[in-house]
Amino acid sequence: MAARTMSAPRRALLLLLPTALSLSLGACNTVDSTSEATIAEQRMARPAAIVVQPFAIAPDAPVPAGSAGTGTAADDAAQATQKFRDDLAAHLVSAIGDMGLPAVRADAPLPAAGRVMTLEGRFVSVPAGDSAEPAIVRLADSWPDVVVDLEIYDTSDAGDRLLEDMEFRISRTNPLIPAGEPSGVSTEPRAQAAISPATQAKLDAAAKDGADAIARQLRPFFAEHGWIADPRS
Repeated sequence: MAARTMSAPRRALLLLLPTALSLSLGACNTVDSTSEATIAEQRMARPAAIVVQPFAIAPDAPVPAGSAGTGTAADDAAQATQKFRDDLAAHLVSAIGDMGLPAVRADAPLPAAGRVMTLEGRFVSVPAGDSAEPAIVRLADSWPDVVVDLEIYDTSDAGDRLLEDMEFRISRTNPLIPAGEPSGVSTEPRAQAAISPATQAKLDAAAKDGADAIARQLRPFFAEHGWIADPRS
């Protein structure tokens, strides 16, 4: 049987295939390199410090009539609010530090050089069906209706530049302060206002829960810029 011969057009096509394949692979590599360069440009340098400001919480319930000047209900509510804010900031600093990032309290000294980021937040209430602007919640409000409004700023001598603004709900089955229990008011006679140890423990536990929830929301932002490992990987 006579050997079959390949037509000239077919031979030309086969000769061109390696060149076409090489050009195709080169184009893919160029696209990949461009994408990686774009991602790298969007990432910010790792901060030298992440400053955690105390989150905003509205003053608690108004002082009952006749109790003004007694140094009890009003002072206790103020102390409870301040303790929760301080505990939340401390727990959030710790949670971010556990990710390997340099988080510090607002009153801590800052490094002499490097990028400084600032976290600011507030607890806001979102009543069902209410289209009005959310209001900063009081300490004794029920937490299932509480949303955290968190803002991340790049802080420099030129001023603060908003990098990210996120909102998310913190769900708890019980209010921070159980209904019927005034915010830290103790039944024990005392010369000055002081929240009870039981209330202090509740405040600290709630502050830690809140800080852990906030830290979970911050992880993807930190990972996006390459500061920590991607939690989804």
